[in-house]
Amino acid sequence: MDVVLDTNFLLLPHQMGVDIFSEITRVVSEEHRLMTLSPVLAELNNLIGPSGDGVAAKVGMQLLLEKKVFVVGVPEANADEAIVNYASDNKAIVCTNDGGLKSRLKKKRVKVLCLKGKDHLGFA
Repeated sequence: MDVVLDTNFLLLPHQMGVDIFSEITRVVSEEHRLMTLSPVLAELNNLIGPSGDGVAAKVGMQLLLEKKVFVVGVPEANADEAIVNYASDNKAIVCTNDGGLKSRLKKKRVKVLCLKGKDHLGFA
């Protein structure tokens, strides 16, 4: 099963001190593959800089490399659109804290993992 990481989810390790990778393993009991989509990488690259979100984006990008997260190239330029299409077509789980994206995914019956409280993940 694919577990798709959204941009805002990759900011959590720096912003909230949450080990998203351990938490995903804890919550998703079946065998899974961590992945993200090419527009998410573009969003992270656009965020990287000296600001708080910029530093968090740099940390997120480093974690993608360290954890060898699989990246899928997709035709969509918009990350949310790409995630909705990929997840619904492939029955993937999506990790996001974006309220609008969560709503769109739920309408398509896609499972969504999000931050619960300030230190752990759970299904929305």
